[in-house]
Amino acid sequence: TCVLEGTDLTNAQAGLFNILGEQVPAGFAASGNRVTLNTASLAKGFYVVRVVNAGKAYTARVIIE
Repeated sequence: TCVLEGTDLTNAQAGLFNILGEQVPAGFAASGNRVTLNTASLAKGFYVVRVVNAGKAYTARVIIE
């Protein structure tokens, strides 16, 4: 599980992308000031999480070991 924290992420939308830029299906849950990503089914590797909230986009690198 990967948790991203911010300010009022209740209506945030998130996407997970592999190193090739392809979107990877993953379970996201946004609540309060957190976006939780279910990483259990992901292969080990490097991913990029993109969160869009209130018209602004944020990215974060995630390494699954």
